[in-house]
Amino acid sequence: MKQLLVLLLPTVLVSVLAQRAEAACQEVENRDLIEWRCEGGAIDDLLQVPNNVEKLRVSQMSVGRLDGSLLSRFSNNLLVLSCSHCGIGEIDDRAFRDLGNLQQLSLDNNKLREVRAAWFQGLVYLTFLDLNYNEIERLDGSVLAELPGLVDLRLSGNKLQCLDLQAMSSLRSLQRVYVNENPDFGCPNALRDFLREREIDFEPDPSWEHQPIDRVFVARPYTGGHSFPPPSPTPMIPTTHGPVVSFSDFTEPPRTLPPRPAPTNPPPPSWGPSTPGNYEIKPTMYDPLNVTTTMKVMIAGHQQQQQQQKLTTEPPNKSSSYRSLPSWTLTLVIPSLLCLLSDRRR
Repeated sequence: MKQLLVLLLPTVLVSVLAQRAEAACQEVENRDLIEWRCEGGAIDDLLQVPNNVEKLRVSQMSVGRLDGSLLSRFSNNLLVLSCSHCGIGEIDDRAFRDLGNLQQLSLDNNKLREVRAAWFQGLVYLTFLDLNYNEIERLDGSVLAELPGLVDLRLSGNKLQCLDLQAMSSLRSLQRVYVNENPDFGCPNALRDFLREREIDFEPDPSWEHQPIDRVFVARPYTGGHSFPPPSPTPMIPTTHGPVVSFSDFTEPPRTLPPRPAPTNPPPPSWGPSTPGNYEIKPTMYDPLNVTTTMKVMIAGHQQQQQQQKLTTEPPNKSSSYRSLPSWTLTLVIPSLLCLLSDRRR
């Protein structure tokens, strides 16, 4: 028995050492970047990678959870990071926080169920994000808000139902999107129109052709030069709004002054309330013996006030009586006397 163990021990040691050699991280020849590749093995094998690495590819390694301290030592040197087929189900919020110059991140073929915006805080230079073939059910708009310079977004092979088009409209540099192989995707028509309007490359899923109407409603953003047609009204409910008017055709309605308030000081009691009507002012007639003048005057829009004045004149040979009369009576008496004299001469 001992002899058998002695014979088998070298074989076991050789196989273990061979597996460790295969799982060990190795440097890859690259003229442009300092590149290392790790395949298989345990997460402790990443300690073999130097701190100045610029491109790191990890695959078939049992990681499970990405902690914040695992990648922090690479700091601003790391430009490209790929963790594929590593069984990653959880990621610490600070896992990529120290990778300020990271430009490409690939987390495909893992077990991620959610994507949090905290993962990407500070990654202002990230242009490539690969989340293909996970178990992601939703991608919040806050995630895309942390990636203003994103050029290539890959979300194929997940469980997405729709995407936030409002948030995607803020990605001015976006050129490629992959969302195929999401069996529960419910807004393919809205997404297809959105991508075509902006001339973004995408690969449509064959199942989209069998979904003429979206199952999930998504708000379509307004893009200035491009406008989406307004939704058609429900046939059973009549529309109550008027025709759509653009802002260029809008004219402000004329402004109307508020009604003038009633006067605070009441009129004198003798005037009484004003009443509408047509009033005639009778001409003044001169009687040489007894002149009675009746005038009806409208004062400040109130009721007419009758003013009766009796003027008594003496024969014309007494000039002293004219001096006692007011000046305004002379303007009425003299023309009347001239008219009477002219009539008598005739």
